[in-house]
Amino acid sequence: MTGVDLTSADGRRIHCWVNRADPQVDMSAVAVVMPGFGHRMHQHSSLALYLLVNGISVVRFDSLDHLGLSDGDIEDFTLSTALQGVRTVLDFARDEFPAHGMTLVATSLSARVALRAFADCEFLAGLATVSGVVDVARTLECALGVDYSRVAEDQLPPKIRFEGSEVRAAPFYADARASAWDSLASSVADIAGITRPARLYLGADDAWISLPDVQHLAATIDAVDVVTIAGCGHDIGRNAQASRWMLRDVVAFCGRSDGLHQVREPSFSAMLETGLQERRKQRARA
Repeated sequence: MTGVDLTSADGRRIHCWVNRADPQVDMSAVAVVMPGFGHRMHQHSSLALYLLVNGISVVRFDSLDHLGLSDGDIEDFTLSTALQGVRTVLDFARDEFPAHGMTLVATSLSARVALRAFADCEFLAGLATVSGVVDVARTLECALGVDYSRVAEDQLPPKIRFEGSEVRAAPFYADARASAWDSLASSVADIAGITRPARLYLGADDAWISLPDVQHLAATIDAVDVVTIAGCGHDIGRNAQASRWMLRDVVAFCGRSDGLHQVREPSFSAMLETGLQERRKQRARA
């Protein structure tokens, strides 16, 4: 694994980890993994290892104004800043792996940003979202108990707490309104007519995301699959069996494989050791 510092459009540092697949099993495919809100790149170590043992190179990064090793504080997080960061990383990955088919993989709130990046970056071959938010206002209302998207700016609380982290409410919601992040209609408008493949994974018991909303969004894309996973809520990783199946399916999608029977699995000990090593590396740099 190689650490790389990139420079965003506004001159700030974005730290990436680049894992190159073994040349003997290289599938000429690369996955750019965008962590979910409140998560760091080391928390996707199992996904990265699954991809690598199947010949798919991986680029991970910590978002700007977020947790992790890139510049900024998570209190200043906005979706537009997240978009600026992922565009920077995608341009880097395109230049670093020019002959590779590239898939963007995003989780939870970051999936909303990934939808727009997928539309903007025509060199992306595919998009996979896990518990992907398609209606920001609705998801945050479910999580917070109040729809702050309808509250006047001077009536907003100083901060909102989501997924264990606090964000300044006024800048976040002002950006969501100004840049059209906050509604299902805006998500649909972002990706309507796209013909590149997308795969949207959703827990059947997800209390924050509406399956009909995801299906409505999917109807605007020609080559899309909505995959509902039984026995799972918003955090699919809590169900070990379902998570294992999904990891294999994400690998098959990124590698454009014919089926799960072709997907190799890393050993449990390898995943455990990799996770520990990456967590130590991230903490050492913090």
